[in-house]
Amino acid sequence: MRICHITAEYPPRVGGVGDYVRRLSREFAARGHEVTVVTTEGLGGEPARPGAASPRVLSVVKSWNLRGLPRLWKVLNELEADAYVLEYVAYMYGRGGVAPWLLAFFLAFKLRRNKTLVLNAHELWRPAYRSRRDKALTLLSFLVFLGGAWAGTRVVVTNDFRRNLLTGVLGMDPARVRKIPVGANVEPPGRSASPRRGDGEFRVMTFGSWHEDRSVEDLVDAVMALRATRPVRLSVIGSFGDNDEQRARVRALRDRAGPDGWLDLEEDVPPARVSDYFARADAYVSPLAGGPSGRRGSVMAALAHGVPLVAYDGYERDGVFRDGYNVVLLRGGNGAGIRAALGALMTDEGRGRALAAAGRATFEEYFAWDVIADRWEELFAELAPARGGARRQSAERLPFLGRAAGEVAPAELACSPTEEF
Repeated sequence: MRICHITAEYPPRVGGVGDYVRRLSREFAARGHEVTVVTTEGLGGEPARPGAASPRVLSVVKSWNLRGLPRLWKVLNELEADAYVLEYVAYMYGRGGVAPWLLAFFLAFKLRRNKTLVLNAHELWRPAYRSRRDKALTLLSFLVFLGGAWAGTRVVVTNDFRRNLLTGVLGMDPARVRKIPVGANVEPPGRSASPRRGDGEFRVMTFGSWHEDRSVEDLVDAVMALRATRPVRLSVIGSFGDNDEQRARVRALRDRAGPDGWLDLEEDVPPARVSDYFARADAYVSPLAGGPSGRRGSVMAALAHGVPLVAYDGYERDGVFRDGYNVVLLRGGNGAGIRAALGALMTDEGRGRALAAAGRATFEEYFAWDVIADRWEELFAELAPARGGARRQSAERLPFLGRAAGEVAPAELACSPTEEF
């Protein structure tokens, strides 16, 4: 099958969506599919992974707006893929997380009934902040998404909450909405969980992007209280953002921790080092109000490494996350709840081991990349084109593109979550 991923983000640019596309497209290529990634000019790189199947990367889009649309559409026409997958995150295609120009892109697909568009919705709207302007932009971003849902043959979402929103609240045909979660962008070597170090220090970890929906301060409060009874170390790994408010929060956390060295705050960390943090962690805390679900790549990474998971019981929690089986669910969004959960794990190592084993089994059953690729192949089988004989494309068939980029080796790339903390 000929599959075309369309994404504004791809390595070496650091970002969860680009990493997701790279992982999934590799899996498709290894299964014999002809995979092309159409992305931003300058991304991609030299061929890597000798002997391994890789996607072809066409770094051809200069600008993701109306000016760049004719060139993008020309590339897609020449490719004649069986399925075009638009990796949809609002911030990638427009300033402030709003991209009205995509409505013209969606209309073009709707008018060309011989082209199959799958809208892979990593998010449905830009985050809603406090001001009226931000809330208005959030609504506009959701309207753009709805335009894509109208134009797409299928819409892929990452968790039950979003599928139920589209089918139950908005009345979309359930046959057009498919739930396929994201996978872990950081996995242990050999896909086997590493043992804890067991040096007497209880290690707590959280990982991902800094944003207003996560309560890292509550986690710091909990660890500070626990340190009164036992040595505890907290590692906060990920991307802390680049605005003044976020940087001030990071500085405040450093000041509260003091000079004792029990708090690690690291960003732009290579995947191998992130995996090392996971390998030494005794507990992973996901401080997101929405709860654990199939859109949390950081949660997938914790499960993959066999780390006991603590998370809020939020509105987005998927049914596979069960309290006391593969996660400790917190029903109160505060530091006291985190402290109680971590304290229980500190005093009951057997419970931690059971949570870790169940979490690892959950990962293998639902969130491993081969399982995710299986679900995408089931979707593609439903979309198999009735028309036959579509011509195969090679780089030579696209002379106006210039030289196609190869794949980027991942080892030296800084790591970011597949979505957010």
